[in-house]
Amino acid sequence: IASELIQAFGRAVSEAEDDAFSAGPGNESPQGVIADLRVQANMVKSGIADKLVDGTHNGLDALIDLMYTPKKTYRRNGTFIVNSQTEAVIRKIKNEQGDYIWEPSVQVGTPAMLLGRPVRNPEGLPDIAANAFPVCFGDFMAGYKIRDRAGLTVTRISEKYIDYDQTGFILKRRVGGQVTLPEAFAVLKIAA
Repeated sequence: IASELIQAFGRAVSEAEDDAFSAGPGNESPQGVIADLRVQANMVKSGIADKLVDGTHNGLDALIDLMYTPKKTYRRNGTFIVNSQTEAVIRKIKNEQGDYIWEPSVQVGTPAMLLGRPVRNPEGLPDIAANAFPVCFGDFMAGYKIRDRAGLTVTRISEKYIDYDQTGFILKRRVGGQVTLPEAFAVLKIAA
């Protein structure tokens, strides 16, 4: 039972950490990349109110501008992060020839590519909406630091629940994260 609890808890913690490292508010959790005001200063505006795509503008220009906002040093190792809903919108963007710009991965274990750069999906990022930051591009290895203080600890408690013939488990994980080089990132802001 303990090993199954550890696996389930590990999956839940991974998802929560993904969300916190990308969009966390920083109160009792790591501050996410898009929540950092210094990163928000490196913003590219979408050019469309409440959307990334409309009948006259397909959002591709904003994504290209976003990709070229961080310094060249960080652009080389850049990755896009978007949630699944935003990814679905971007996957439908087409170039002038009517071809989708999205490059689905054909190799197992290789991430999908957008404009030649990998895409990851932390679900904690906001959806496309007015004044939201639904897309971020940058070098996460260089610009964001994660500190794992204690790893995962598991404590089995049997004495407390002995009257009920039950066993309890306490699982703890202490981790922090913070933007260290805001110039390694850029965010896309949807117009109001």
